[in-house]
Amino acid sequence: MIAVSDAVKQIDEWLTQRCQSVNHRQLLMLCGEKVWQQAIAEYTIDSFQQYYGTELPCSWYGERLSNKAVLPHHPNHLIGQQTLLVTYNASERLAAKHFLVLAGTIVHQGLLVVLSPSLATWRHSLTFLAKQSYGTQTSGSAFATYLQNMIVGDSSVAIIEQQSGEIRLPLAPVEHVMSVDTNCAPFATSEQRVVGTAMKAKLAEGENYILSLTARRGRGKTWLLGWLCSAVLAEAGRVAVVSSRASAIKPLFAQTDASKAQQNLRFYPPDSSDLKDSDYDLLVIDEVASIPIPLLLTLCQARCNCILSTTIDGYEGTGQGFLHRLLPEIQSRYRHYNAFQLEQPLRWHLNDSLENLLTRVFCLSATIKMPESQLNTSDFYCRQVCSTELLEQPELFRQVFALLKLAHYQTTAEDLIRLLDSPEQLLFLAYVESQVVGVLVIIEEGNSQVSSLREEISSGQRRVAGHMSLQLCAFNTRAPEFCDLKLWRVNRIAVASPFRRRGIASALLDLATQCAREHQQIDAITTLFGSQPEIEQFWQQSGFSFYYRGRKTNKASNAENVLYVSPISRTGKHCFNLNKTLTPSQHKAKIRDYIAGYRAAGHCQQSFAWFGKNANDIQTQQIMQRLSETSRKLRITDFAEFGFKCESQIKEYLRRLINVT
Repeated sequence: MIAVSDAVKQIDEWLTQRCQSVNHRQLLMLCGEKVWQQAIAEYTIDSFQQYYGTELPCSWYGERLSNKAVLPHHPNHLIGQQTLLVTYNASERLAAKHFLVLAGTIVHQGLLVVLSPSLATWRHSLTFLAKQSYGTQTSGSAFATYLQNMIVGDSSVAIIEQQSGEIRLPLAPVEHVMSVDTNCAPFATSEQRVVGTAMKAKLAEGENYILSLTARRGRGKTWLLGWLCSAVLAEAGRVAVVSSRASAIKPLFAQTDASKAQQNLRFYPPDSSDLKDSDYDLLVIDEVASIPIPLLLTLCQARCNCILSTTIDGYEGTGQGFLHRLLPEIQSRYRHYNAFQLEQPLRWHLNDSLENLLTRVFCLSATIKMPESQLNTSDFYCRQVCSTELLEQPELFRQVFALLKLAHYQTTAEDLIRLLDSPEQLLFLAYVESQVVGVLVIIEEGNSQVSSLREEISSGQRRVAGHMSLQLCAFNTRAPEFCDLKLWRVNRIAVASPFRRRGIASALLDLATQCAREHQQIDAITTLFGSQPEIEQFWQQSGFSFYYRGRKTNKASNAENVLYVSPISRTGKHCFNLNKTLTPSQHKAKIRDYIAGYRAAGHCQQSFAWFGKNANDIQTQQIMQRLSETSRKLRITDFAEFGFKCESQIKEYLRRLINVT
């Protein structure tokens, strides 16, 4: 066991050596008890500032025993900003998204200090997912083992272990130090100058040009966007900036001339209706990987020049979905489209140790490896794979995640963790020879603990984590018996593009259906997705039947959610068939839930319409018709003509009506 006093001596010697040469950013792991961790971390911060100065801040995220400042609960506001050292207290949970965001702010020579329990205890003492499906039991984190192996196996990572007394404090010298080219001012590099001037020239050619600017993080993308905005503003042009997070574009606004930007530079969220009626010379859409593709295509129809910008790999999603899903659409629709990319890092040096580690750990640059020779695509096979195989075969793990990134526009690092740490998740793979070409992810839904809440879930009193299609069916139909079922929900299905339309996706579904039947406890297979005609056609051809259409749009597809189902057991067939049409008692139960405050009026539209249709008097028909048109929150002004002054009066009216009928 190593004492705090001994550890800080070692830290001091290490920092002394480190500041004498140019080093890459590094990860420093302080593994031990909380008081021990934090004492060393506080000393490290103080010493680090003495060696490297205080021009840039040192930040702390998570619990801090001292009274010094900590970052807010969600560090997303730091995106695009710069820090010299960040301490991340991960003593109980390490959130991948926050880990990546914090690391992305650190400049060259900087440190990411992570506080954690002893490495040997990670599997059972550290969690990586915000929440598991309700009622799911886990035997420890397999991702913890994966991450531990990655960290220990990286020679640039510094580690101090309290219990074992291990101290490993390596240097990470930079082989090729970036030189500052003063001839590029105000640009940081010649690459940034070339890309910036080329984009500015394209924007000057005419209207309705669409440009894309992509980069891995730390390449100066946000600064360049600000420079382009300033160029338009300098010519008395008007600029609209669209982003899913207002805080993320603060650095962009900070570098524009405030006097010129006051009237002519505006921020809008992606779904703002004000954009449609506005007249701008340039529309900048930042973080496009976090915006649904259909919504992006609508934004691109603006009658002005447009810049689409995204980080290819990192905290915005994956960005790979943007490259593979949106850009082909843009290229086919718009004649004046030009793509630009920044390659050279500015915030850190080439071949940065910390960035390389994070890229390997979270498979940020994982791509599907296509074989050099032609494969016989008609000869493929499918099999179920367990998480242990992924843990033991890192290359297979990376290939599976690369496929999933193509399947879903906004696949994140947490999806990677779920492949190893979600016991309710099942994985089926398709191979052509030894090449993985298809993946199917199934989520198990339903267990005894969910069943014990059948009344609360179906009425709207409770909503538990996971069990998405099961809870949706129980709530929408007001049928508690759905909570007694065991379902398999298709979460993702993907096939590499060269192997599509060859029956591989159907073969994966057939294998999953066969396994569900052999399981003998699975009542149905479901799938929930944003409605698109060609996707619905696929599921219909695969033997699934339409069951439900949602009221809200899917965040990834910007379309209404639809649920398709393929019943397996007799119980499943009976439950789904019986509840296709609601009975009078189910309609009454839904309205009682609304009266009790368990569900919103918008969730009772169908029941209000049924009551109106069966009402004997005209006024009741009119009131019910008005209620059935309530899409979200009820507005009492819509019911003033009927004498209602508040929602409680409407509920009292409904209570009497239900008791009479």
